[in-house]
Amino acid sequence: MKKLVALVGAGLLMAACSANPSSAAQVNGETITIAELAQVQADFQDNGVNSLADGVLNMMINAEVANEIIADAGLSVPEEMRQTVFSQLGLNPDGEYSAATDEMIDFLAFTLVVQQGLYTADEINPVLTALGEADVEVNPRFGTWDSENFAIAPLVRDYVTSEQPSI
Repeated sequence: MKKLVALVGAGLLMAACSANPSSAAQVNGETITIAELAQVQADFQDNGVNSLADGVLNMMINAEVANEIIADAGLSVPEEMRQTVFSQLGLNPDGEYSAATDEMIDFLAFTLVVQQGLYTADEINPVLTALGEADVEVNPRFGTWDSENFAIAPLVRDYVTSEQPSI
């Protein structure tokens, strides 16, 4: 009985936290919809790339925050880095993709540039600061936002147990 109450309570909490069921996340007041998330996943799946919703959403959130800061800072991403992202993801660089997928590819290309050390710490610091300070609310069905790691923390389902009821 306690487990049933906990399950119902968790369901009510999730419903209360997600006032807009079509929203996957709110990022600095901008909504990433479930439909946009599904479209990015479809763009990937159309090219044979299997992608989990929480991982794609995580990249979409980071792109939503970072891309504007990157542009405002005048940081450019060489086209060959975008091509590398297409190659690594197994996507057709000549394909037609949604705006959300393009934004995510831009962000992933930027991360490649950063990994290769082509920008100084001073150049990328505003992006990291913006990511850490972003106002992010994730639909609980995908997890919770971890602002220290700029990532969705996985769901914790304490109400699921392998314990056998005693009779």
